[in-house]
Amino acid sequence: MKDDGKTPHRDSEISAFLEHILRRLQQVSRLPTVSSSRPRVEEEACARDCATFSSKRVKKERRILSNMVDQSLINLRETSINHSSLNEAEITGLGPLLQQFVFGASETSYRMCLLAYNARSDPQMDTLRRLGQEVVGDPNAEPIVSAYRTVRHFIGRLAEHIRIGKQLLEDAIRMRHVLDVFQVAKVEPPACVPPPQVDAHTTLDGILTRMFPSKGSNLSEFQFVLGRHEQHVGIEAKVKDQYAKIHAKPPIVHSEIQVLEHFHRHKLRFADGDRFVGTSKFSCFCCKLPCTTYQ
Repeated sequence: MKDDGKTPHRDSEISAFLEHILRRLQQVSRLPTVSSSRPRVEEEACARDCATFSSKRVKKERRILSNMVDQSLINLRETSINHSSLNEAEITGLGPLLQQFVFGASETSYRMCLLAYNARSDPQMDTLRRLGQEVVGDPNAEPIVSAYRTVRHFIGRLAEHIRIGKQLLEDAIRMRHVLDVFQVAKVEPPACVPPPQVDAHTTLDGILTRMFPSKGSNLSEFQFVLGRHEQHVGIEAKVKDQYAKIHAKPPIVHSEIQVLEHFHRHKLRFADGDRFVGTSKFSCFCCKLPCTTYQ
């Protein structure tokens, strides 16, 4: 589980939470016929625990979402961009969805996450997706498109705190034996290597060439598509900006890679020989090459 805290106090909080949640999952997994009649209250309690524990992260996500929702509501009222793929009814219909995420000061982490989770199936989420994918000719319109894209992303991030709780419960029922005996212990993360410097190969073509195999790939197709977007969005410049940011604040290793490295370094065995570690974001595709080390 990811967490931004680094203090010893926070370490103890994490350990206590993991002990608590694993104990709850263990108890649920031992209920008779639980797979067909799992009490809804257990599912809700697990989701609530996860959302509450992540309240610090939820507050950050809520702040970004609220800012982008405010911007998007202003855009709906005051801007007139030609959205070729959407009709007027679809765009104006976004209002009710966005208004759900104008949170009050007393809104709890769980409540905010639950609202986001329930909004996933709203048809207007697809409208947000299409608005966020638009390529507009006016450079000044990019912040407007970006706001819609960010709103959809952070609704998904808040919803994830609820989905995780539900998923943990499902996994506990399916793999009861894993919870027969468990132990929570702190593992020191591996040090991150120094970020690379920007050089002559830090271009879209250079990056794609390194990501795709030389034979039998659709590299040229990706180069063509990104080349079209580059004219309007300036992807390459944004990539170089990110290089500058990570040098100013070096990143930590993804938690998924930390798990693999811990098992590899200490020659440990995965349960049932299953080395699969789920990833949570597309950026983990960039970890494909280091992951081959653990094969």
